[in-house]
Amino acid sequence: MDVLINWLFAQFQSPTYIMDSGYIAVSSRNKTEWLSSAQADGDMLCPMQLDQELSALAKEAWRQFAVHAKESLVVPSMPILFFGDLCAYQRSNLKVVSVGLNPSNVEFSEKDPFKRFPSFANLADSVDATDDFLNAYILALSSYFAVEPYKAWFGRDVSEGRNAGFEPVLRGLESSYYRGPNVALHTDICCPLATRKKWSDVDPSVRDSMCIDGTPLWNDLIEYLDPDVMLLAGGAGYRKAIRFATSSDRESIMTVGITRPFDFELGKYRMPSEKISSAVFGRSFSTPYGTVSAADKQELGRRIKERLRA
Repeated sequence: MDVLINWLFAQFQSPTYIMDSGYIAVSSRNKTEWLSSAQADGDMLCPMQLDQELSALAKEAWRQFAVHAKESLVVPSMPILFFGDLCAYQRSNLKVVSVGLNPSNVEFSEKDPFKRFPSFANLADSVDATDDFLNAYILALSSYFAVEPYKAWFGRDVSEGRNAGFEPVLRGLESSYYRGPNVALHTDICCPLATRKKWSDVDPSVRDSMCIDGTPLWNDLIEYLDPDVMLLAGGAGYRKAIRFATSSDRESIMTVGITRPFDFELGKYRMPSEKISSAVFGRSFSTPYGTVSAADKQELGRRIKERLRA
């Protein structure tokens, strides 16, 4: 922590800073930044600045929240542009992004709507487009897996035993939402808004309206994140929402089960940066790849890793 405090005073004149679930937000008259205190040790110091692209993405998420606020959304809530430690993701050698459809209503409980985003609770009624507000918003999103994540859906930290969700696949890829040399993020391809009903139960006209706004935002976000690997869970129809050029035909990478086989397909996309990003497609049953065991998911991650090395 001494390293962190010294850095703060070297970077900021009379800085103010607040601890929040393992993160620190710092500000002065001239600039505002936030950093992961978990990585504030010598060379692992991880400052993060709200750049123009990220600011525009955050503003668009909030615009969509305002436009669709009366269309079946959980109230109170907030748009979730992404889940996870953005700073740690950007420092990762292997950048992995998981992809669902839209945030669950479970993210915002009736009794304590912002228990998963506690740093944002006092700002929910004072939305604006200032850098301070947007920094606080990004901080809340980045703190998600350090606070109280929806583990039944995303999966648990490996130290907590039995697992579900995307996390075992990430482990096979030598990545994780929680910690390690490669930290993953989660995103949603349809929209960043939590609906009161499950996405499949939302009125089709409302879903279409949200997708018209939400899917271009997701593509812009993916361009910004520039991942090496995307793990997608959802119906085949949503694959058409990916706007990046394909660089190869999809192929089967793994099949699980005999009576009701669960097939995973691998496709590749050329990102605007010219990076070739691998995308793995699989169905979702309540949770990502829900009928597949944790062991098989981890094997899937290993197979993806092997393909990346080939």
